[in-house]
Amino acid sequence: MSASATPSAPVSPPAPSPPPRSGDLQDSGAVRRDAVRAHRWSASGAAKVLGDVDVDEATLSGLTSIRGDVTGGSISASGTCDILGSVRLTGAFRGSGTTTIGKGVSAEEIDLSGAASVHGPVESSGRVRWAGSLETGEGVSAARVEFEGRGVVPGAIVAKEVEGRIRGDSRFGSISADRVRITRPARLFAQGELRVLTIEGKDVELEAVVAQYVKAERVALGAHCQIARVDGTITRRHPTARVGPASQSPPPYGLSR
Repeated sequence: MSASATPSAPVSPPAPSPPPRSGDLQDSGAVRRDAVRAHRWSASGAAKVLGDVDVDEATLSGLTSIRGDVTGGSISASGTCDILGSVRLTGAFRGSGTTTIGKGVSAEEIDLSGAASVHGPVESSGRVRWAGSLETGEGVSAARVEFEGRGVVPGAIVAKEVEGRIRGDSRFGSISADRVRITRPARLFAQGELRVLTIEGKDVELEAVVAQYVKAERVALGAHCQIARVDGTITRRHPTARVGPASQSPPPYGLSR
């Protein structure tokens, strides 16, 4: 008795390709669109897009609200930019003012100034830079990471180079880079510190960093560092830098040791 042949599942037709980007859009004042697909899009005032945006280049100013995903070449946004979906670009993403991205952002270069919030990963094949504050839902990966201000990154920061100036309390999950340099501006009432679980690299220079574990070939510890364990050669250590699980009380005011 021959086995009955199992009927093959019907082959789904391939998904249709999206229409090519074409034309230029120029919006001013209060504008509402279902979606945007164009070579160039400029908007000033209050622009709201209910769906996706796919452009070669966009220049946005004022209040911009995008409910879908953003794809394409380069985006420059100033003012308030609120993107509910993800951002995937082959060029640069630049945001100044208040920038909120509901999912992750990926671009060749990412430059943020002001207050930025990304509820997902931040990924770049080039540089990630922020000035002001950045809060992410995951990690940051790039060839180079630069920052001046504060950051809350619960995941890992992975790059060839990481250089930052602390202005306000910050928290990172971990840092992994060949070269790490974290400093705090020298001023009379300098405040803020970076708390991070682990730092791994080749050359590591730290100020005002509290870490559980630092592993590097060369470690320079500046003022107000507290490191529970160092694996590597300490090339420089500030008198206020502490190494080991035991804490030391600071000297009384006016006295040095």
